[in-house]
Amino acid sequence: MCNTRILLINPLDITLSIMHTSNRLPHDLLYIDSYFHSKGINTYYLDVENQAMTREGFKAYIREINADYYVINTNGKTFHNRSFLDVDKYVKDTIFCIKDYRPDSFVMLCGQTSNLYPEIYFRLDADCIIYDEPEYSIFEIVKKGIKKSPDLRGIKGVYFRDGDRIIRNDSRNAMKSLDELPYPRWENLGGYFWDSTYRERKEFIDIIGMRGCPYGCKFCKSSLSGKVLLHSPAYLLEQIKILNRDFGYTDFFIRDAGYFDDDLRCAEICKGLRQMKGIIWKCNARVDNMTLDKLKTMKESGCTLISYGVESGNEDILKEINKGINRKAIIDTVAVTRKAGIKVATYFIIGLPQEGYFKKIKSMFFAKALNPDILYISQYYSLDAAERFRHSWIKSIRVMLDIFLVSLFFLGRKRFITYYCKVRLDRVKYNLENHRINKQKISW
Repeated sequence: MCNTRILLINPLDITLSIMHTSNRLPHDLLYIDSYFHSKGINTYYLDVENQAMTREGFKAYIREINADYYVINTNGKTFHNRSFLDVDKYVKDTIFCIKDYRPDSFVMLCGQTSNLYPEIYFRLDADCIIYDEPEYSIFEIVKKGIKKSPDLRGIKGVYFRDGDRIIRNDSRNAMKSLDELPYPRWENLGGYFWDSTYRERKEFIDIIGMRGCPYGCKFCKSSLSGKVLLHSPAYLLEQIKILNRDFGYTDFFIRDAGYFDDDLRCAEICKGLRQMKGIIWKCNARVDNMTLDKLKTMKESGCTLISYGVESGNEDILKEINKGINRKAIIDTVAVTRKAGIKVATYFIIGLPQEGYFKKIKSMFFAKALNPDILYISQYYSLDAAERFRHSWIKSIRVMLDIFLVSLFFLGRKRFITYYCKVRLDRVKYNLENHRINKQKISW
């Protein structure tokens, strides 16, 4: 098995010209890589976009590596945020290049998007989709030398095809804590600085403190995992220390909304962050788990912004989506966050089930009244594949009307607004220029 070659691929994912670039690290690939290296197995890591690799360059690279297994990340910024799309073009092209070179190649997909829509991704000629504990599941596949889909029947944590049927094996459920995994091999990032709506400094990066979510919001893919795995504060602090000391990152975004729910966990990580000089950080959080004392502690440790999932300004919609919060809690938490000296970002979703135009307008009034420093409005998409990918003129018209509604409400807003697919409405000119440069740099 030591001679086995495994290529981990973060595929090309150039955004549309009006979209604000918002790269997300391929966390799954980084952890898979570090886990395999801890087992003495060498992997090859390729980030097509960040390494500016053309299609022809990619073909040459896969011929050079001649891997036995391929693992492709599907948490891209384009496909993942659209409300309808037939196939993921860049993942499709990546698999085509691999299979064209070696038809017998074994291709695995990982990431929440392929986990959520396996019937869509199996159209792309993948051999299997890893949906649970990818480090352990892929290691077992490689250890057993599996190269054909029917041989996956006993492998937990995977989807595979059996003729026209998609088989979902049992969950693996072997991991008790994310701390079981070695630190990601951050050197794979090559010093690349990641863009985001939340970036304050060039040296920005986002990290994760947990997998899964303890809450059951009906619109959210993270709650579907059925389990929550966390990093301890000590593990997370060591990652931040390494990223700062060895790679120069000074601006961190901890993206897990539930990580700061526990007061003791929050206090411990804030204590460690307070001892690190020259860094700032921000995070996602829930409005029902914040107090003034807690927020002051976060502020003292370098927290500059907290983003809250508000989703809607309608009480009945909040109940319908099982959000577990109300308007009063939202208003109070936004106010107390500002009192602690921390900026506020809010997530809203437009087009939620049972939300007619009257309720959309009411929700926009609520967003305007909160006046967050960053207002993030996303288009609702169904977790049901048949519904999400049912393209229709009616759906297209509704999306365009929603864009018009948001633009009308927030025209002239001086603070940042981000809408649908991370479009920064205040940076359209920049987005167009950035898109032109990227298209020249990489051609597929």
